[in-house]
Amino acid sequence: MPGVGSYGVNVGSGNGILIAPDMVVPHRGVPLTFTRVYNNQSTHTWENGDGTIADQYGQLWTNEWDQRIANNTAGGISYFDAAGARWDFTPVGILNPCLFTSPPGMFAT
Repeated sequence: MPGVGSYGVNVGSGNGILIAPDMVVPHRGVPLTFTRVYNNQSTHTWENGDGTIADQYGQLWTNEWDQRIANNTAGGISYFDAAGARWDFTPVGILNPCLFTSPPGMFAT
């Protein structure tokens, strides 16, 4: 895919990722960028397949400004990252509804 950006495939899961930087404005501090990401195993679709908001950038496309958090059916929250991956956080207990355990592979609070 010459000219589009960078891409990779996870041979274990078959997941394909395409990263296409559309805009980069350099700056001394943090640069202003807009990068689209295509993830063929994402559930972010026009039909609202992931239960958050309908896809605005094309089927299975996300971007770095498209990260979001939503309640999930298991009683926890789901974090959808800029690459279209879904991370499900489970509640720690009933006494403190604001504490969640991160999923395997994600080290966040």
